[in-house]
This record gives sequence, structure tokens and C-alpha cells, in this order.
Amino acid sequence: AGSTKGASWLACIAWALATGVSVGLVMVAKHSGVIIAPIAVLLLLVRTWNVPRHLLPGYALRVIATIVVSVATMMVVIWGVYGFRYSAFAHLECNQWKSNWDAGLGSQHGKLQGVPALLVDFAKRYQLLPEAMLFGMSYAFLSTHSRACFLAGWHGTT
Repeated sequence: AGSTKGASWLACIAWALATGVSVGLVMVAKHSGVIIAPIAVLLLLVRTWNVPRHLLPGYALRVIATIVVSVATMMVVIWGVYGFRYSAFAHLECNQWKSNWDAGLGSQHGKLQGVPALLVDFAKRYQLLPEAMLFGMSYAFLSTHSRACFLAGWHGTT
């Protein structure tokens, strides 16, 4: 029974590492991929419906460990892709750009508002994610609301 428990924990950690790497790479490759993280956690929690009640405490512990290892792995992957550097600029501080973040996103897209603005501001304040990633995610979110367009001599937004 002891080796089965050890194998179960080892399988849990292996899946957590694989999930963390996968979700981290998805988030780096596609800024709108940020939605995959809550979906992965939701799928993991949905799996608990099939667990017998007497096994639930042990399973819950494995779920918590899996989530912690997955999130930590995801963060290492994301930071690794960005060279473990917060600043969007490699060798210089671009204070003008940083002080005018919204202008950098483009006037056609407006300004982040509501929950996305709170999340990005929180992540910027505590440097939870690389600055370039936060900017890219902000741009991706804002560009879903309207896009500049041109047709037959007319300019507008869609």
C-alpha cells in the first residue's frame, strides 16, 4: 500500500509539472490564453465528483498539491521565457513609456477598465508577471473591443 501511495503522489506531481509547463507555454504563446489557467483548475475540481467520500480528504490534499506545483511551474516557465526579467526593456528603463502605459496601448483601443484593469495593476504593482506580458495581455484584451479598419476610402472601427 505504501508504494501505491508513493506512486500516486509521483503521478500527481508528474501531471502537475506537465500541466504547469503546458499552461505556461500557452499563456506565453497566446496572451488570450490566460483563460486556460482557471479552466485547468475547474477541470481538476470537477474530477472530484467521482471520488468516494471516504477518499475525499486524501484526494483534496493531492488536488491542492497539484494546483500549487502547477502554478509554480507555470510561473517559472513564463518568467523563463521572458528571461527572468520584469522590465520590458533589456538594458534601459523607459520611464516615458512606463508613465504613459495607456498611450502605448494606442488611443484607438481606449483604456483598461474594471476587473482587467485591477488585475493588471495588481500584477504590475507586485511584479507578478513580466511587464512585456502584462502589456501584451492588455493589448490583446483591449483590441477585442474594437479594431481600426479601412474600406473604400473610409476609416473607422469595427
